[in-house]
Amino acid sequence: MKKLGKVVGTVLLFSVCIIFASCNKTKDTKTDITQLNSINLMKNMAAASINIKDSINNIRGKVVYAQNIVKDDDNINLTPATRFITNDLSNFAKRIKRIENMDRTDTNYYFHTIKSVYEFDDIISVLFEKKSHISGTKDTLREILCYNYDKETEKPYSFNDIFNVNSNNIQQFNKIFSTDLSLQDLTNIVFNFEKDMVWLTTQNGKEIKRYNAELTKVKKFLING
Repeated sequence: MKKLGKVVGTVLLFSVCIIFASCNKTKDTKTDITQLNSINLMKNMAAASINIKDSINNIRGKVVYAQNIVKDDDNINLTPATRFITNDLSNFAKRIKRIENMDRTDTNYYFHTIKSVYEFDDIISVLFEKKSHISGTKDTLREILCYNYDKETEKPYSFNDIFNVNSNNIQQFNKIFSTDLSLQDLTNIVFNFEKDMVWLTTQNGKEIKRYNAELTKVKKFLING
């Protein structure tokens, strides 16, 4: 890979366009998140959140940009990250629709926080934290998600697209991260680049563990390192 990563973006404004009627703000139109068309991340704005209100599926929540990010590249392509959020919101609403015998007057909650946006070489790495609660269930679900994709082509990247970890070097890889992961674990692991670090996240029920290592130590495991 050509260069070390760089932090990108500024405080962003999220705006939602829901194509259920005509996005006319003067009308109190019932909205359905499964009809959500797009979420646009608008840079260089002071606000950094949008409220989620789905009158059909009774969902309330918010999408939040968690922190200020030092501006570095005005041309950063965040479109794939917006599609990721849009799809996740839609899937949450569809999951609620499939539940039988639900009290449809109870409120379901969805909170999606973007924790970091980082560019490493031509890879954009966006880290999310999601909290959701479905009416009638006991617990609030917390998840750590990440979406990695190519800056130009928008191709999504899995762990195996970026890292060359195999049976010959997995012990060395685990030692750097102080983990004991198998090759199968790594296939679908949540990973992200952030401030010259590489992070791995595992989740087992409510238990979330995050491991990190310096990018300089991990570079030898990169396919294009």
